[in-house]
Amino acid sequence: MGPKLLPRSGYEPKYRGEEWSRDAMVQATHNCYSYFLDDLRVYPRAGKPQPGLYAMGAGYNNAVTCESVKRRVLADNPRHVITWSLEKAKDKCPKGHYKGFLAVNSWGQDYHFYRQDSDGTWSHKPGGTAVSRTDASRKRIYNPVNADRMYGKRGGIDYDKPCTFFCVRKSLKTVSSGNFITPTSVLKNPRKNLNK
Repeated sequence: MGPKLLPRSGYEPKYRGEEWSRDAMVQATHNCYSYFLDDLRVYPRAGKPQPGLYAMGAGYNNAVTCESVKRRVLADNPRHVITWSLEKAKDKCPKGHYKGFLAVNSWGQDYHFYRQDSDGTWSHKPGGTAVSRTDASRKRIYNPVNADRMYGKRGGIDYDKPCTFFCVRKSLKTVSSGNFITPTSVLKNPRKNLNK
């Protein structure tokens, strides 16, 4: 009997990490937030997306606490993302949604997102690097709450505080940021034209 997976809704995205790295500029300008939302753009962005930047613009409060990051995610995608508490980890997301997870660094340095894939395991995209299916101990992730999120020993940041799960609506144009380089046709209506 293998490791226990968290329940799936059947709407989880298929793992396709190579798509997020096929172009060096796309890899560099997509991060854990865009990956958690499955918001892959085939054209490069001007910088990495940040929670709240799409909804609130450059003047948003970028404090790194569980509550502030959660509020900003919901502001960016009010109809597409649902907060799913840590206590509900063993519940399936509603039909049409998949699970995501947020952890932060207790010192307010950074946040990190993970998402559940169609095989039930979890993956994440550390900043502008390649997508990974393993935690800080290089083990597959079956539950991000129990995974080793202490990347400081590998030169990264420790995400020691688990915050919340989310249920993200699949295939409905979630957005991770408004700061992207894009054709004029997309700028006219960014929500309608995303991910085409």
